[in-house]
Amino acid sequence: SSSHDISFDYIGLKIDQMDSGIKIDQKKFINSIDVEKVSDMKNRKITELLNDTEKKVYQKLLGKVNWIAHQSRPDLSFDAFNFSLLGQSPTIGDLKRMNKIITKIKTGLEYIWLPQLDENCLQIVAFSDASLANILPEKINSGEGYVIFISDTTGNSCLVNWKSKKINRVVHSTVAAECLSFVDCLGDCTYVRNLIEEILYKDPRAEKIPIKMFVDSSQLKKAINSSHLVTEKLLRINIAEIKQLVQDKKKKISVHWVKTAHMISDCLTKTGASSEKLCDVIENGFINIHDLIEEEKKHASN
Repeated sequence: SSSHDISFDYIGLKIDQMDSGIKIDQKKFINSIDVEKVSDMKNRKITELLNDTEKKVYQKLLGKVNWIAHQSRPDLSFDAFNFSLLGQSPTIGDLKRMNKIITKIKTGLEYIWLPQLDENCLQIVAFSDASLANILPEKINSGEGYVIFISDTTGNSCLVNWKSKKINRVVHSTVAAECLSFVDCLGDCTYVRNLIEEILYKDPRAEKIPIKMFVDSSQLKKAINSSHLVTEKLLRINIAEIKQLVQDKKKKISVHWVKTAHMISDCLTKTGASSEKLCDVIENGFINIHDLIEEEKKHASN
């Protein structure tokens, strides 16, 4: 153990600071949570509404899941967000599903690792994704999810922000959902860049640090790079906004395509998507950005 190592608790998080980086986990709080059972749960219909006492139990669990998802567990973000949409009428089935999430919390992501970065070659790296018409309860609205990292050119990467939420308006196509998620993600990336540049260069608008945006929608990538207008009018405005930013070389914003298998924010947009790749990146504090871009070049040449 280095003489510089520091360990302390802060708002329910355990933080270990070492020469090589910072490790953050919430295991103590997570281990204190247990599943909640209510009277005759096995024999009741899953569509039966919870009574007032049971509803309080459910809402208490939801509060804990939300707290964990926002503090240290991006892999739980979609579950927490989806449950929060059920409003004031949770059912026995919802409580059973909530208990499954409590069990899931005990596994999955162990900690967030924030490695030491080379501040001379920083970049903002983000993965933006969306799913069409899959948000409860009506499954009319679409969901978006993204993760944002501060990285250096060796691939060492620190997670700084993540979101899983409902897209603000109803959309008619997957590319429209992907586009709106992209716009929100890019806005947060720009904000992160401004903060870092204010710290490093005393100028929040220096725009020295590049932003690399990764999407798995080849349609969106093509629309951004194409001179042809998309047919949907509202989408056309959003695409034009992105184009303007990307084409301005001073902004240092680039858009890259990745295979869906490498889209690490996939689990922030839908139920059942694997969070393994996201957890791997967060626990190791590393993204092989070089390989992702090389794969994109190969795909473009085929």
